[in-house]
Amino acid sequence: MFRLEDVYARAILAHLPEVVDGARDALRLIRERRFRVGLISNTGRTPGSALREVLAALGLAPSIDVMLFSNEHGECKPRSSIFRALHESLAVPPQEMIFVGDNLYVDVYGAQQSGMKAIHFIPPRRGTAIAPAVDHGLTIVADATIHDLRDLAGAITSLQ
Repeated sequence: MFRLEDVYARAILAHLPEVVDGARDALRLIRERRFRVGLISNTGRTPGSALREVLAALGLAPSIDVMLFSNEHGECKPRSSIFRALHESLAVPPQEMIFVGDNLYVDVYGAQQSGMKAIHFIPPRRGTAIAPAVDHGLTIVADATIHDLRDLAGAITSLQ
């Protein structure tokens, strides 16, 4: 059974996803400013172990200081424990962190509830189907919104 699960989980490595336009430039600019970079991902059919391999194969892993995956952590965004684990792992207080995510509820709301500022990234196209919006009875307002990752450095500067 483990072998079947492993083959299924690592199928993504045979057909790597495309890197979002501007992502490499954004990471380079952030690193040049000497910011630490963390990643939180809610996993589905692809576990964190396979996603680490994907990020390495795409050449993005060296730009990321900490990677947290929900299947390994035990809780998903927007639960505060995964955001707390990120700021503890990066050794940065939450009020000095800016979280970037494409989901208003799990990313923006989750980060803000954990004391971080949050940028809502609305990509021009998505590589996966977006989950239907769920009305959680909340008004969620991002600290900034961008549609292109090349605008990330400017958005970060405006929030500092």
